[in-house]
Amino acid sequence: MFTAAKRNPELTGKFTISPCRLDLATALFNQSSFEFNNVAADLALRNRNLVINEFNATGSQLDLKINGRIRLNRRNAAKNELNLTGSVTPHHVFLAKIEKDIPVSFLRNKKGGQRAISFKIRGTLEDPGFSLN
Repeated sequence: MFTAAKRNPELTGKFTISPCRLDLATALFNQSSFEFNNVAADLALRNRNLVINEFNATGSQLDLKINGRIRLNRRNAAKNELNLTGSVTPHHVFLAKIEKDIPVSFLRNKKGGQRAISFKIRGTLEDPGFSLN
């Protein structure tokens, strides 16, 4: 839906993709891509901000939820500012695969498909910062 207010136009939309693959520029837990059975998102474009109200992806390796904002840079997309939070719920097989790459104390209370791992992504597209909570 497009709303043409005088000073603040807004574009909103929802989409679903099935199936899809997410290729990472930098491997995460020695994994360069993730495959998802279903991805659904609720997005809005407001004042050069891409607002991610809801992003849910379900797959065989993990489930992913993200929300937040991407401030769009008119001159250089690599300078788009990221302010995202989310959670990842690894499935049992994926947890077994990555357990040697994550500290034992971190995984002690995590069980495949039962506990989400929260994260934040800050910075820019060219220099993102990723942290686990």
